[in-house]
Amino acid sequence: MSYSAYDANGYIGEAANISGWYRFAEWLRSQGGEMEVLAEKGFSENLPKLIEELKAAKPKTKLDKLLRLNFIELASKADLLLIVSDGT
Repeated sequence: MSYSAYDANGYIGEAANISGWYRFAEWLRSQGGEMEVLAEKGFSENLPKLIEELKAAKPKTKLDKLLRLNFIELASKADLLLIVSDGT
């Protein structure tokens, strides 16, 4: 099972597997700002701010570095908002 990314128009791409999202969300929460909003609410409506914060962030683990790059790409493709969901 995995988490997928969606926007106002539907599916964008794969976000992370369950354990990857869990660990990445913990890191996002520790960063504050729009990244924390994404982790807490499962969506972000402020894509420019989210992208800016993700680009400026300095994750320490290899997993967080990879997922940060993936989320920069997903947020850059998104229209109006970015939603992370397991489909339920």
